[in-house]
Amino acid sequence: RAQEPRAGGSPRAGFSLVEVMVVLLIVGGLMLAITQLLESTRISRDTIHNIQETQLAGPAIMDLVERDLRSLLVYDRRAEDLLQVQDRAVYGMDADALDFAATTNSLLPVQVEQRLVRSDVCEVGYRLRPNPTDDDFLEIYRREDFGIDDEPFDGGTYTFLHDRVKRFSVQVFTADGIDAEPIDEWRYEEGG
Repeated sequence: RAQEPRAGGSPRAGFSLVEVMVVLLIVGGLMLAITQLLESTRISRDTIHNIQETQLAGPAIMDLVERDLRSLLVYDRRAEDLLQVQDRAVYGMDADALDFAATTNSLLPVQVEQRLVRSDVCEVGYRLRPNPTDDDFLEIYRREDFGIDDEPFDGGTYTFLHDRVKRFSVQVFTADGIDAEPIDEWRYEEGG
């Protein structure tokens, strides 16, 4: 719209309060829409990450257990110190315990004479504990004890692996074949 020149000869320029309020309202609406879009994108990203982590964590933990079991130390060991499997349940879910001596390199370095070293043999175990934040899941830990001592199923340092485990069931068979029945617990006993 054309504006009348003022007494000094220059036209009056500017926005009315209503025009400023309309612009602020439009900008505010756009900012709200962008914020909601970013929030829903963040939630979707977190959901996808959690699903992906859960799907990748299980196989990775099982690979670690398999690697440790494949390195089971049997040379120059008493039979009763080779492997121990305990049938356990936590919150009604299978939470078996597994302990053995292994030739796998230790994952946790230990300070010996002012330097960090790793052992070529160590005691390894897997334990499940209650999840303090969610009763529907358990937490799994890997136990590692530097070297091997007279008590291969005790001591060591526990490393947290994952907090969303439904069950950990270890089956031991004393015979081969399709009809073989698993036993609940196993540890070699002399004469048994």
